[in-house]
Amino acid sequence: MPRSPYTFQLFLSACLFSIPALRAAPAAPHPGQIIYEKQCLECHGDRGQGVKGEYEEPLIGERTLEALARKIDRTMPEEDPDLCTGEDARQVAAYIYDAFYSQEAQARINPPAKDLTRLTIPQYRTSVMDLVGRFRMGAGFDRPYGKETGIKALYRGFEPQPPEAAKPDEKLPEEEKLQELKATKAEKKLIEAAEASLRKARDKRAREKREREEKRLKDRKAYRLERVDSRIAFHFGADSPDKEKMVPEQFNNRWDGSVFAEETGVYEFIIKSENGVRLWINDDQKALIDGWVSSGPEVREEKQSIYLVGGRAYRLILEHFKFKEASASVELWWKPPHGVLEIIPQHALRQDRPNPLMIISTNFPADDRSVGYERGSSISKAWDQATTEAAIATAEYVETNLDRLAGTKPGAEDRPEKLKKFALAFAETAFRRPLSDEQKDLYVESHFKTAKSPEQAAKRVALFTLKSPRFLYPDLRENDQPDDYDVASRLALALWDSIPDKKLTQAAAERKLHTPEQVKAQAYRMISDSRTKAKLHGFFHHWLELEHAENTSKDPKAFPGFNTEVLADLRRSLLQFIDQVVWSEKSDYRELLQADYLLLNDRLAKFYGKKVEGPEFQRVAFDSKQRAGVVTHPYLLSSLAYSKQTSPIHRGVFLTRNIVGLSLKSPPMAVSFDESHFNPSLTMREKITELTRNQSCMSCHSTINPLGFSLENFDAIGRWRTQDNKKPVNPVSDFATEEGQKIHLTGPRDIVNYVADNPAGHRAFIRHLFNHTVKQQIPAYGPDVLDRLQRSFAASGCNIQILLVEISLIAALDGMK
Repeated sequence: MPRSPYTFQLFLSACLFSIPALRAAPAAPHPGQIIYEKQCLECHGDRGQGVKGEYEEPLIGERTLEALARKIDRTMPEEDPDLCTGEDARQVAAYIYDAFYSQEAQARINPPAKDLTRLTIPQYRTSVMDLVGRFRMGAGFDRPYGKETGIKALYRGFEPQPPEAAKPDEKLPEEEKLQELKATKAEKKLIEAAEASLRKARDKRAREKREREEKRLKDRKAYRLERVDSRIAFHFGADSPDKEKMVPEQFNNRWDGSVFAEETGVYEFIIKSENGVRLWINDDQKALIDGWVSSGPEVREEKQSIYLVGGRAYRLILEHFKFKEASASVELWWKPPHGVLEIIPQHALRQDRPNPLMIISTNFPADDRSVGYERGSSISKAWDQATTEAAIATAEYVETNLDRLAGTKPGAEDRPEKLKKFALAFAETAFRRPLSDEQKDLYVESHFKTAKSPEQAAKRVALFTLKSPRFLYPDLRENDQPDDYDVASRLALALWDSIPDKKLTQAAAERKLHTPEQVKAQAYRMISDSRTKAKLHGFFHHWLELEHAENTSKDPKAFPGFNTEVLADLRRSLLQFIDQVVWSEKSDYRELLQADYLLLNDRLAKFYGKKVEGPEFQRVAFDSKQRAGVVTHPYLLSSLAYSKQTSPIHRGVFLTRNIVGLSLKSPPMAVSFDESHFNPSLTMREKITELTRNQSCMSCHSTINPLGFSLENFDAIGRWRTQDNKKPVNPVSDFATEEGQKIHLTGPRDIVNYVADNPAGHRAFIRHLFNHTVKQQIPAYGPDVLDRLQRSFAASGCNIQILLVEISLIAALDGMK
């Protein structure tokens, strides 16, 4: 039977495929793959995923192919680095770079995606504060806080009056009559009657004299003195605030403005006075401290603590009065987080008078930091419970302040309608967009229909709104395509950790957040806000790993005088230096590294061998070899050291990862530094060299040690030294760069000069800032984003403010067409 053409085709194909010579030969494996599988797979896995108990971290990075080849040539495999060198190292690098190491390879294997994240703890607190504040502060909420330091004072008393002209009292007729009766030895009853009459006459004269004095005092003129005080610390003694124009017997003083909280945490306020005092902080209705009734002539202390969110100014009112006490005085002190007890300084006092702010003080479980930065990726019963408690506290606050928030009065005819209008605005502000008709019915109308009263309905709206995923998950939306409201929400979270303000919401409503130019204009407006500065404080706390510094303690015998006051001053010195650089016109990242000066006050200057007068921080120049920006700031150096000695490993690891921008694997085993294991005559450098001489250690310590040794001229509290253990300090080493160069390091200046214009250092800084700002990994926004940001950063003269705006634009406009 003849075969069909189709059957014959199948038969022919089968015959051809059965002939080995005619089959397509499988592609030969990459030469580097063969070497990798033989020498590397056991520790790193078949796709570089890592092997438990060996090298658990995945082989992913940003090194160039050439830099990767040099790293392999120099350090791999760890047990025998000479086994894979030269052409073999280049072949292995080429294979793993294309197979799984590079960003392009990872994008192919594991296409990056943004995580759906909830509000972090700072974002939750700031968002709720600004949500309620939108209704408390009205139009004035959108303006930045004033920069005028000091606090407005009002002194009230009376002008002095000339005393009543002194004149001798005329002899009373009753007195003459009594004398006459006594002289004639009149009867006892007549004399007693005359004495009683004289007493009445004298009482009448005294009463008339008092009445004249009271009338004179009543007719005296009131005196007012208004001025701005740099701080509140006065000892009037027996005098008045104005010796020439105010009487000292009675006066009343009132300071009214605000106090600026730089950091989030618990603030303790203390008043020292021998008179009556009252203090209000962030509440103009209920006093934080009420010592209005003086208990006697002794100076007493009144103290209370309050939780404040950093980056905000809080209303401060202090009243003090004297009434006929022998002396008068008043001082206002505080102890801020990470600070020491001190009279509130001028830079923390403001003349603005903001309305009270809603503060969430609920304890939340810590945010996830498994990827190196805080993000809202973890969900737990504890977190759900915390958000419930915070929502209840906010709803109760709304109920208590409902008329002030809704702009109505009890008993007003239009009150129910105004409360419903407020509830709708509250929900839309929290959800960062207008509500649909269905959402209005669900979140607002349903509560006003079923609640017993409009007040209860408004409280329910607040509670259900704050527990809604639409508030807790800002990037949760119904459509894949983001709109202007999404842009506004992302921008506010990136720069403020908060909700959009009125201007941003209005721009979204008018569809004016579509283009990069429109969004950039808003971003530049927003970075001048104190909330951006507060968020950047959090970034530098993360980048410089300042959590270690908060637990710094030194041996008092080795470093006498290095106490909590010095440590608090060092912290303020570092933060003020960062602020001055970041918020200057140049905003130059390189100055953070290369500055040859420190900000010192009189206490720090004395401790670090300089001369400064006064408690305010001043710029003090140093030898450029001895100081190099944040890298050599004593606060950072102290945190990266032991209680008695330096720690080149801690300092070297920090420099490697955070400043130079190189990755390090976790050590195969934890090796603690034990002083007793070393010859007591050795320097710290000699001890670390001995500790890490093992070949497996040197794969990382060949980078760590040279960087750490370059800071050995600084002791454990960041002072310059030339000797260690009675031997000359040796900071000199050779550092092998990723580009294949060798840099001769003689001190910190060589490091910062290399890093300041080096792409790897820039990329490390950019990555840290992006992660902290956006709470996402950079590759999720595209494989070329980091490169684009790095080129833009270099082109701008390493301007940090411009970089921050560029990062916020990438996050805000992601997915927009």
